[in-house]
Amino acid sequence: MKPLPRPFTILGLILLFFHWNIDCSEAQQSEEKQPPELDIAAIEQVTGMKGTECKGEYKLTVPHNDLDVTVDGFTIIPSMGMGSWAAWQGTPDNASVAGDFVMLAYEVEPVIEALVQNRIEVITLHNHMIHEEPRMFFLHYWGTGPTEALTQGLREALNQIGAAPGKVWNFEDIPEGSFPAGWKAETTNPDRTEGTWEVIADPTAPSGSKVLKLSDTGASSGGTYNIAWTGQVSFANGTIEVKVKAGTGREDQGGGPIWRVQNKNNYYIARWNPLEDNFRLYYVKDGDRVQIASADADLSTDQWHTIKIEQEGSKIEGYLDGEKNSRLITRPWFRLVESGFGQKPMRLPLLMIW
Repeated sequence: MKPLPRPFTILGLILLFFHWNIDCSEAQQSEEKQPPELDIAAIEQVTGMKGTECKGEYKLTVPHNDLDVTVDGFTIIPSMGMGSWAAWQGTPDNASVAGDFVMLAYEVEPVIEALVQNRIEVITLHNHMIHEEPRMFFLHYWGTGPTEALTQGLREALNQIGAAPGKVWNFEDIPEGSFPAGWKAETTNPDRTEGTWEVIADPTAPSGSKVLKLSDTGASSGGTYNIAWTGQVSFANGTIEVKVKAGTGREDQGGGPIWRVQNKNNYYIARWNPLEDNFRLYYVKDGDRVQIASADADLSTDQWHTIKIEQEGSKIEGYLDGEKNSRLITRPWFRLVESGFGQKPMRLPLLMIW
């Protein structure tokens, strides 16, 4: 087969940028604009993004500023079709959503899985370019149902691509002494009574004025771990960051994030322990904790510290206060999708904020 002349590669790329163009100029909207029926506030709350409304349609775009794509040395900037988008129409109870995902090869499978699990149909998966580096894939989708349910499903798919904006939690709107709705307080290998988590005011918090605290570890043994986690966002690849402060404790102190949580007995955890002056990465499988990596960490217990985890496929990198402490390759043993954070019990108290 005779190779396609290079000029047509770029020309074809440029032409595909004009397939979606609705006139939403101010003059046009003033003539025909109707009050939106969609629950736009719910869309923005779930996605963490703001879009534009025009003629009953609400649209969000996610430019891939994280990518460096070239075609025969020509740089493809985000505005040249390198952006995912979603558009909603309808009512809160009966809506439709359609759009495109722009993905790297390793993002294709988790995006499709998230869409299918949330009953959003995959229409087509294809390429828009040839000779590009890295290889890019484009997916079109369509779904119908309640606006919030569609948006939750779409958010789970967005979480699988590197361009998606992060989800940030704080506890400013949670009454003191209560536990955040949509979260779970559980214990790995509980021994009699389980621990108690609650939101408290803390003037030393690095942001806001409230934190989530493990106020009572419950009755426990050495292999028992208290965790607080949420399934409100899925996580396969990306970055998780948590602020943590250690309190008193005779056996252990500190804590850290858990991620790719399947349930209370299966997850990854990165834990800082000031009593042992270390920062360690583990996985917990069927309730058994296995150490993957360890690094020295001699840090103050009266200050807040930042733990950050970056994961891409089986590669995990751990950072403590901005310093990379471990780089390793792991072999995944199951697919885990949730996020949270946790702490080993018998170490009272733990204060942390996301």
